[in-house]
Amino acid sequence: MRDRIASMNNSMFDGRSLRCVNLPRLMITIGLFLPSTVAQTQATQPNGLDYATLLKKASERPLAKMVLKSPSGKPLSDEQRAEIENSNKLMADAKSSREKSDFSAAASQSQKAFEIRNRILGPRHFLTISAKILAQSMDQWGRLPPEKQQKLSEADKKSNSANALYEGGDYRAAQEDANKALSLYEAVLPKDNAEIGTALLLLSKIKIDLRAYDEADETLRRAVRITERAYGENHPQTALTLDRVGWLRFFQARQGGLDRTKALASAEALDKAVSIFLATVGENGDYAESLDNLGTTLATLGKDQAQKAKEYKLRALVVRREVLGPEAKDTGVSLSNLAWTYEQLGEDDKVVPMRKQALAIFEKSLGPEHAYCYLERSNLARVYQVRKQYDEAIKLHEAMVKLDEDAKLSPETVGRLAGLGAAYLRAGRITDGIRTFSRTHEKARAIYTDGHQQAAINILQNMARICEGSRLFDEAVKLLEQAVEWDKQSGTNDEISPTLRVRGLGSLYIQVGRLEEARELLTKSLDRIRKLAGKDQRSLTRLMIPLYDLAIVHERLGDLDEAEKLCEEVLRLCESYLGSQNPLTARAMIRLGRINTLKKRYEMARFLLKDAERIFKSSKEPNLIGDIESLREQAQLHAAEGETEKAITLLRKALQRCDEYPEQVDIIHRESMQTEILKELLDASDSDAAAKTDRQAWRKQLMTLLGNLKAKKALNAKQKEWMKAPAN
Repeated sequence: MRDRIASMNNSMFDGRSLRCVNLPRLMITIGLFLPSTVAQTQATQPNGLDYATLLKKASERPLAKMVLKSPSGKPLSDEQRAEIENSNKLMADAKSSREKSDFSAAASQSQKAFEIRNRILGPRHFLTISAKILAQSMDQWGRLPPEKQQKLSEADKKSNSANALYEGGDYRAAQEDANKALSLYEAVLPKDNAEIGTALLLLSKIKIDLRAYDEADETLRRAVRITERAYGENHPQTALTLDRVGWLRFFQARQGGLDRTKALASAEALDKAVSIFLATVGENGDYAESLDNLGTTLATLGKDQAQKAKEYKLRALVVRREVLGPEAKDTGVSLSNLAWTYEQLGEDDKVVPMRKQALAIFEKSLGPEHAYCYLERSNLARVYQVRKQYDEAIKLHEAMVKLDEDAKLSPETVGRLAGLGAAYLRAGRITDGIRTFSRTHEKARAIYTDGHQQAAINILQNMARICEGSRLFDEAVKLLEQAVEWDKQSGTNDEISPTLRVRGLGSLYIQVGRLEEARELLTKSLDRIRKLAGKDQRSLTRLMIPLYDLAIVHERLGDLDEAEKLCEEVLRLCESYLGSQNPLTARAMIRLGRINTLKKRYEMARFLLKDAERIFKSSKEPNLIGDIESLREQAQLHAAEGETEKAITLLRKALQRCDEYPEQVDIIHRESMQTEILKELLDASDSDAAAKTDRQAWRKQLMTLLGNLKAKKALNAKQKEWMKAPAN
């Protein structure tokens, strides 16, 4: 099985759309290898054609099939075609003999196939090259001592087992057998042998599915070098390797945002793979997969490539349906990836039907407990959650957890239980969510002890992130503290991830009022990030969040000079790497404006706050949170200057803004924001006798909202204090 589902899930819980860039060069290359009629049609098609029209166009052209010719370009005679068919049978017999460890017979059979193909197709044809390599390998194997032949036989068995486990979705067991196979091959064969290249390719595919991208990268680099040297740059086996390179680069490009360089590398590798397949084997299953993958990469590279992405993926679907059948596993892969593409491009109306159809195919062709079925259920559940169809999402998660009841405990089963907890929280079922996360925490301990340390740490980190998003700060702290402790115990070559977890824990400590501990952890993470960044100036962007949070800590602890220094550094970084008109730059200005207000430098505060307001107003997309923050800080400035009426007016406006756009903010965050504004209104109007009636209404509303947040376990440290004394 070579096909991968393009899940939008960067984590185990939810997907993230990407801000994309354009790909100006690739289209020229693609036009070189597509049939001329297709290239011309695509060049003249307007953007925005509907799904039915695009599918019809993708279906109109007959499949391009492999055409065998003599070296002079003449079509083969009937007799020659019959000989080629005989060579195909001989190759099949050779592979069967190899499976029986009869290497001498395999050598004889593949040698005969090579001689036929060499005579009819010539020495440079890919079929001839394949037969030659197998004949050479089997001849060498047949001459080895029995003990080495035994090792190679065992290597073949482990390789076949790894393939079968991979097909069944048991990637960890597959990796174990693939590693054993590779070790056995390397113990006998030269390091640049073609068989080792094939073993490396299998291992890299498995590592990609296990998300061990750095390990897969190293393995694939070796596979490419060996395969290109053995088979040549234009052989289907080389294309298979390039396809995996492209798929790996796609995932690498999407880690932490879109990496343009890796995205272009993905497109380039897939471009070449498609070209090789079309020039050799025609539009078969391998071609369809690479074309599908190329469409996936294009979908992440901007709206300018959206039409191309759809066209390629629909053509891949058509090819798979015709070559493999409408209910084949790979046809389901195409439907799943097509749904991903339409979702990525913001065209959601086709997504649910496509995902349901893909899931039905997987369940029928692979069985309900296959990894693809779990992944597609997760994809479908995520779509339901985005649409706020929480009951439908929960049903899918509950079904997956029930299927796991009799399964061996693994990172996958623990991750799916965490997914159910996250679904409960998103649906507002707080008690069920916390209870499920508690169960998940205990199971994460078990897999940590069982040797899956990094998986356990990642699961806890993701649960902490979900809890933080639901304002369950105490739960989030408990989970992330455990993850940080496990980081210390397990040790890892990855230094940045543990550092970022320390940073995240420091930020959480602010929410629960543990300011001294927050200062310690944030300072520690800043020092470490600076050291790891070294001369890589772009890596310094990781400093923005801990600097910003540490500024908040120093401000609340009363050290305004240090808070100002930190905010100024945040602002410099934002302006350098995000631009002077970026909303995050404006947020940094607001925080610096607040500190200047506290230091009674009112003119500087006014300048910063007005500049931030201007940035928000000039932004192409509305920024509700930024607008409200700007109004609140300007109100604080007026209050500090004794202009109570102006302060109250701005805070009233900020409170109204919370009600104007309720769909833009989750209700729990909107309610929290309202409590902060109401508290500021009460503080600002404390000495204003005219606001007595309003103050009573504000106090009542504040206490109601705080009660709502308390019921949802969503109070932070400040809000817990307000419940005791909502106004001076």
